[in-house]
Amino acid sequence: MRSDIWYKWLNRANTRPHKNGHDRYYFRPKGYRGKLPDVWKMPDCHSRDDRFVTAYSAAYNYYLQWLSQDVVEQPAYVGSLAEAAVKYKSSHEFGLLSDAVRSIRRARVELLSDQYGGAQISGLQTKHVQKDLSQFDGHAQRNQLKVWRHFAKFLVKEYGIIDPTDNIAKAAVAASDGHVPWSLSDIAKFRQAYAIGRPERLALELLFWSGARVGDAVRLGRGNVTKDGWLSFRQGKTGGQVDIPFKRQLPDFALPDAADLQMLHASIDAQSDKHLTFVCTQNGASRSHKAVGSWFAGKARAIGLEDRSAHGLRKSRAIRWAELGASELQISAWTGHASISEIIRYTKKFNRRAALDGGALAK
Repeated sequence: MRSDIWYKWLNRANTRPHKNGHDRYYFRPKGYRGKLPDVWKMPDCHSRDDRFVTAYSAAYNYYLQWLSQDVVEQPAYVGSLAEAAVKYKSSHEFGLLSDAVRSIRRARVELLSDQYGGAQISGLQTKHVQKDLSQFDGHAQRNQLKVWRHFAKFLVKEYGIIDPTDNIAKAAVAASDGHVPWSLSDIAKFRQAYAIGRPERLALELLFWSGARVGDAVRLGRGNVTKDGWLSFRQGKTGGQVDIPFKRQLPDFALPDAADLQMLHASIDAQSDKHLTFVCTQNGASRSHKAVGSWFAGKARAIGLEDRSAHGLRKSRAIRWAELGASELQISAWTGHASISEIIRYTKKFNRRAALDGGALAK
């Protein structure tokens, strides 16, 4: 056993384990963007196998030679997928993507370049894209198809090819509403369990009032409050601007929930120390959205609220405004939804229920 071995700059070759039960890896140091040398492709064996250790040593030595410029990189062939990938990552279309999406797409396209970089773009066909997609199932296939479709639009414009993603169907997935919305009784139960002054309570009040994605909520702080009383921020996912009433008159549809805003202010005022962001660790450090999502869901589970997440509160805010008669445009302006189709689903669902009983959910 070599439990003390630590490999630097190893990347998984795919998202699923190899059929032999272990992951496949390749070596690529930070900052390297050229064609992947064969010596950097790790062997088909476990990472503790002697063959793997030997191969990693050879890969690292090759890297040291490359640093000293003793190795001349093989240039990307003109018209190849590797060349196209480099152009795509510096394109205007790629630059328009949000930071978070760009980061994911960059890694995916670089992997495509590593796997198929020598292939000529002029020969790229639908069957080739389908072969790549065959490695994935369900939502993973859909996400990979998104990468291909955006990349393909660039290839059509830059290289004049026929779009190889045309008529490729998305993988079938089970019908689901995704994250479960919190009911008002769920929120009341959470408030009863976690008093004002607790970080869990502040997280709930901020997420519920703002309706923000957790990745945006963890970045909010006093610096996001404008002089005229808006809680103002730019969304990380879409880049869209959101302005939510924070210290100003509420629109008519929001007046019945003015107590929610009051509880948010009370939770912020109860903080013993003032930090850069509202949601932070005990040491005052800002939380990452991944960490705070798991932490918050764990706090909900601890009091019997299974399958309740931070994103579920975003849905709850949209549903609540639909219950109180807000228009689709008003809801999307509050939550920052780029597409109004999801808001329409919320309002239609409530309207169907209202047609039967004429009332909102009981608190």
